[in-house]
Amino acid sequence: ADSEAGVIIVNVASAQGPVRIAQVDTPGNAVRVACDGNLVAVADGASGLAVVDITDPPAARILHQVDLGGIAQAVATGGGLAYVGLDSGHVVSVDMASGTILQRLKVGTSIQDLTLTGDILYVMVVGHLYALDTVGGELASLGGVDAPGSVGAGRRLLRLSAGGNRAYSSFVSGFNIFDLSNPGQPTLIRQNGTSSFGWIQIVPNGSGLAIACVGPNSTDDGPHDVSSYNLNPGGTNAQFITTFVTPGLATAVAIYDGLAYVADSVSGLQVVNYLPFDNKKTPPTINLSANFPLSPAQAEEGKLVRVTADVSDDVQVRSVEFYLNGTLIGIDGNFPFESRFITPSLGTTSSFKLRAKATDTGGNFVWTEEYDVKLVPDATPPRVKNTFPTAGAIVGAADTLIAYLSEPINTSTLGRDTFTLVYAGADGLFGTADDITVTNGAPSWRASVNGAILTLSSNLPPGFYQASLKPPISDLAGNPLLQPVSWQFWILGREDSDNDGVPDNVEAALGLDPHKADSNGNGILDGDEDFDGDGLKNSWELLFGYDPRSKDTDGNGIPDGQEDPDNDGLTNLRELALHTNPFVADTDGDGWPDEAEVTGGSDPLDANSTPKLWLVSIPPVQVVVPGAPSFEFGQLSTVVGQPSITVVVPGAPSFQLGDLSTVVGQPPVALVVPGAPSFQLGDLSTVLGLPSLSVVVPGAPSFQLGDLATVVAQPPASVVVPGIALQTESSSGTTVGNPPVQVKISP
Repeated sequence: ADSEAGVIIVNVASAQGPVRIAQVDTPGNAVRVACDGNLVAVADGASGLAVVDITDPPAARILHQVDLGGIAQAVATGGGLAYVGLDSGHVVSVDMASGTILQRLKVGTSIQDLTLTGDILYVMVVGHLYALDTVGGELASLGGVDAPGSVGAGRRLLRLSAGGNRAYSSFVSGFNIFDLSNPGQPTLIRQNGTSSFGWIQIVPNGSGLAIACVGPNSTDDGPHDVSSYNLNPGGTNAQFITTFVTPGLATAVAIYDGLAYVADSVSGLQVVNYLPFDNKKTPPTINLSANFPLSPAQAEEGKLVRVTADVSDDVQVRSVEFYLNGTLIGIDGNFPFESRFITPSLGTTSSFKLRAKATDTGGNFVWTEEYDVKLVPDATPPRVKNTFPTAGAIVGAADTLIAYLSEPINTSTLGRDTFTLVYAGADGLFGTADDITVTNGAPSWRASVNGAILTLSSNLPPGFYQASLKPPISDLAGNPLLQPVSWQFWILGREDSDNDGVPDNVEAALGLDPHKADSNGNGILDGDEDFDGDGLKNSWELLFGYDPRSKDTDGNGIPDGQEDPDNDGLTNLRELALHTNPFVADTDGDGWPDEAEVTGGSDPLDANSTPKLWLVSIPPVQVVVPGAPSFEFGQLSTVVGQPSITVVVPGAPSFQLGDLSTVVGQPPVALVVPGAPSFQLGDLSTVLGLPSLSVVVPGAPSFQLGDLATVVAQPPASVVVPGIALQTESSSGTTVGNPPVQVKISP
């Protein structure tokens, strides 16, 4: 990273004579870089993230420039994703191939540095080290520990490195050492204070040494050179060895193949051979660890796995080669030494052979034992872990949809019929005549992130959309998705250069910068701000026609957040939280109002989800039929309507399960009979339709009619309990509800 000059690509195949082969001028201030395959992630200051494609290095180019709503000042990569640390304290994950922002997670104060080790992203802020899980591409906080020390007068960002169950973080006068034996819960081993106040970065080589950029002052005055330190024993020491003077100001260092590559400010790139090449003829030691068992060695078929080489040497390890079934699958010259690959399918083999080779700087090498890894069937169905856009998102524009799954899939099961996108039409309802299936998308699979990608030929027009992944999408073992997975989102469809949910022309009217997702730099996207303090974020108000500058847009005395424009019983604040449509009482179009689904414990955004218990009408209706000891269950006949009903019959020993016959409508009924073995199903006849009804029959041998409570809803339902001796129609005929519900007891 070369500051205002952007990114420089250097060929270091010959360390004695590195050659600069390309320079890409990024629009911002390139302060950090990280590579993943042929893509380079650049923390580009106020311009966000630049993704540079170096597939053809002399023709390197910016593939994406992503505004992140803050100043990007740290970056790490892994699995096709870039993790960017902002000055606002947010960590943002970005799909490098598409430039899509996947997640924003507030971690702490200004992010100083990031490093990815195994499946854990370690995040450094002043005074604290955080551990985030990255499995499945979704960031989740695990734990953290205090990190003593501060930033110096030169205001240089703190640096962080990790490997071999240790992490090292700089502060103005030294560095801290952390134990990562429990990866999600780092602990501080020691604080190493020195007399120098120009500590910038320290990087371990994996063989007991570390290289550090250190100077006497935190500002640019005085020398800033490269020093070596002995970390032994156990990576917990801090013994100074020597200093290598560089012509410029050493501000960053990386170790590759046993050499130090130093960013030396205006003096460019320096290559430092900080150790004589190994002439002791002693090969390294090496052991393998993995995120699957190696004793006994077995792994699930078709899974993305990680193997780590734990190596040491009397001088220094240069690189580690990884082999699968005798074929080289990767060479790693950076500590920690790791490789990732997908295990074979049981359809092709019953096992695979795994080994690695470590080579030191003198050419001495050693092989690990060859592990014969038994493949076991994959019995776990895939599941969707995250999506873009996320459920309920309000997006200015989008031409790419992504669903991140828990494991690789059989790509032959991914197609236009299993990854679908539907526009709700003018009525904003799904399942109606004006729905339009979007057909200009081409589904594909990105193995590096376990992502199903739907690439569209152009940006989506404004509107309400529903994306779905459906069976028979299956994993490599043939396990299908258990059920369809759908999520809904809104597209503004107007030019939104910074993709913050506020169109460019509106940003200008609101005094915002259309080219900055976070105009005031407070870490909150402009679309997520709440200018008028009514609890509704700006992008939501703009989407649904409210004025984000006024708490009461229509001047009726009711704050916008408390309005209920569709009269479904949910305020706008609740609709915002639920991602439902405030102008459509039944967002998912399944026949159940949104409020009813929320009250009944179902998902108002999923037409396949219906209330599990009951829905009470407005106003509530309760029908009680006073009973007699001679009541027979077979005499109860109930007719209700569509959609689904829940019938609960807590039985008694005299109630026979076989006596209950039920005719249900569309969608299905949920029928729960927690009875006793003697319960007869045939005794209860139920026909279900529209709308819901809750019938509770607490059974007992001496069942009393007074125990029967029925709650019904609108429109009318007729409940008839015929054939009760000693009862007359006039004595118990009742009309209740809105519209009326009629209950009759026939003589």
